[in-house]
Amino acid sequence: MKSKIFSLVLIIFVFAFSQEGNDLFNKGMEKISKKQTEAGRELLKEFIDSYPDNENNYTALVTLIKTCSQSQFEEKVAYSEKLSEMYPKDKETQNVRIELSNHFIKKKAYFEAAAWLMQIIMFTDENSKTFQTAEGNLTKVIEKYLTSSELEYMLYNYNSDVFNPLILFRLYQLSIESDELQKSDIFRQRLIKDYPESEYTKKYIFEITNNKNSKCKIALLLELTGDLANFGEQVKRGCVIANEEENIDIVPFDTDGSSVRTLELVDSIYADNTYVAIIGPMTSQETVVVGAYLYKDKLLPVLSPTATDGEILRFNSNIFLVNNTLVEEAMFTADWLKSDSLYQNIGVFYSDDSYGKTLANSFKNEAERLGLNIIFEISYPAGTQDFLDKIEMIEKMKIDAIYLPVSSEDAILLSTQLAFKDINPLLVGGSALYNENLIRLAKDYLKNTVIVSPKTANGLSESYNNFRLKYFRKYSTEPDRFAILSYDTYKLLAMLIKNGYNTRKAILNYLKTMDYYEGASGRISFQKSRMNFDLFEIKNNEFIKKEK
Repeated sequence: MKSKIFSLVLIIFVFAFSQEGNDLFNKGMEKISKKQTEAGRELLKEFIDSYPDNENNYTALVTLIKTCSQSQFEEKVAYSEKLSEMYPKDKETQNVRIELSNHFIKKKAYFEAAAWLMQIIMFTDENSKTFQTAEGNLTKVIEKYLTSSELEYMLYNYNSDVFNPLILFRLYQLSIESDELQKSDIFRQRLIKDYPESEYTKKYIFEITNNKNSKCKIALLLELTGDLANFGEQVKRGCVIANEEENIDIVPFDTDGSSVRTLELVDSIYADNTYVAIIGPMTSQETVVVGAYLYKDKLLPVLSPTATDGEILRFNSNIFLVNNTLVEEAMFTADWLKSDSLYQNIGVFYSDDSYGKTLANSFKNEAERLGLNIIFEISYPAGTQDFLDKIEMIEKMKIDAIYLPVSSEDAILLSTQLAFKDINPLLVGGSALYNENLIRLAKDYLKNTVIVSPKTANGLSESYNNFRLKYFRKYSTEPDRFAILSYDTYKLLAMLIKNGYNTRKAILNYLKTMDYYEGASGRISFQKSRMNFDLFEIKNNEFIKKEK
């Protein structure tokens, strides 16, 4: 019984409170209707403060906004913000936003204008004229008038996927202009990672213009912000030059050097059937991740201009290595040694990592097949500095040549320590030794050294010279091998698509049976035997091409 009485009393109290609020609201509106504007406004202010949940709040707010004089502009803004917060999708709210944005633009108060324009865009149909007008105005404000701190405020408080790419790009530009290079790189990386397909990422960061409306697209899967970003930049640049010549859209994706990120990206690329091929990844490790994802029934051509681990080709027929593989390099090295009767007793020093083991095992298999005598194989852990204990093991052996599938840093240490022990056979190194530091730090110990490296582009080739000229004009530097190979990879795919090979399956079938493609880098082939290597000696502090 007491509970019922309490409920009844509460209902009566709420009704009386609500009625009291309505009376105050009505008095305020009546005063305004009788031209007693200020008196009415004071009553409405009291009403809003005292009865924030009353159903007449909307009308009271709109009335207060409309009856503000010029001297009360700050009040108008305050009540407009309240209206926008409480009734964000209301038509009258939008009218207020439009009025205020236009006012602030006229007064050149661009940060305030941007805030109201952003709200218009957030709560308007993107196909409407209102949206398009607001979008155009906000774009202009962001591009021309906002400071870095104002842009950062908008980025973190509104988080608009429509405008974040432009905001990030402007922050990137302004940071460079103010010499804040570390900060500029943060904004650049976020733009690449969060908005890889935005116009600002493709056109201004990657310098790729995709206005071709082609039905087929090529995914560019590279490490653009990780430890190998400088190599990714070379591959990207080669594709940019090719993109300027062809009619096929290319979309860059940044792996950030992460296998997990690579897996996520290839999953999203595979799900979009407009992507008919991938250029990349850069490293053999990431290429293995892609190959594992595409294992068995998934079809998607993957052409890596840089990966070199030939073992990848054994488990996935979607993968094509444009660059010469480590297996091919090792086989070529063994074949060359066999061609000279001076070299019969061969030793091998190699680093105990994927690179060293792949080259050493492939070299040994080919050497034994050819009848060369492998008299020692010595591996060492990565980071080894002192090799003397291992060198002492071979000190009394008759050695014609030592194969060194090692890094240039390790080659410097090994060559100097071999010379210290008066062991001076022919040293044969892989492409990793084609490095200026090798000459600078160990030239006196490398007089009897041959380096095997993939064939360089023919400087007399018209296609190479055209590419080289365009590259130099755009980047003010010479292209490296990765840039040339990526250019050719894009051009090969573009040629196939233009000639009707515009599905994943059709491209795969063509590449598997292709004899060769003549590109700026020379002949590209995916057949089993690709012995396209040159030999170099070190003479007069230079790498000099050796006649075979």
